[in-house]
Amino acid sequence: MNKLWNQIEGFNENEPWGQPEKMNGLAVMLLAHIRQWFRNKHGESVTIVLHCGYEETGHASDSQHAWKLRDHKSRMVGGTIGNAEDFHFKGLDHLTFSQQASEMLECLGDLQVLSVVGLGIYPTWNTKGFHVDVRGYPARWGFVNGKAVKIGEALAYAVGQEGGV
Repeated sequence: MNKLWNQIEGFNENEPWGQPEKMNGLAVMLLAHIRQWFRNKHGESVTIVLHCGYEETGHASDSQHAWKLRDHKSRMVGGTIGNAEDFHFKGLDHLTFSQQASEMLECLGDLQVLSVVGLGIYPTWNTKGFHVDVRGYPARWGFVNGKAVKIGEALAYAVGQEGGV
């Protein structure tokens, strides 16, 4: 299999990446760094449960899960790459989902990638979770009850569900 998986501790090609050979190495490395940031802050028991990586269906038409490759002038050049992962954390039961989302933004800031990644928060998934991608420019959103919303609206929804104001 791809040499990438020999370089990434704690993840392997047998997880639900879709087609692991089509995953963008930067996306996989970012996820590994996110996990390590949360472990540094909350302990080694923090893990990431991957929902999906490369997928050609089930997402928006311009999804980063199967991004159509382009040249430097944004012309399609054929092929696709998995720039995104959907996941949730295990081992952060002491944090509400809105606290996890706030820490995710802090994490991306500390990793100095806020200006080049997409972050989606999903407070109404069966297991509340996140989407992170390496699209090359910033994007933020939420998804609440089957509807795409601004990230602030998704955070407010999460806080409301947690009993906050």
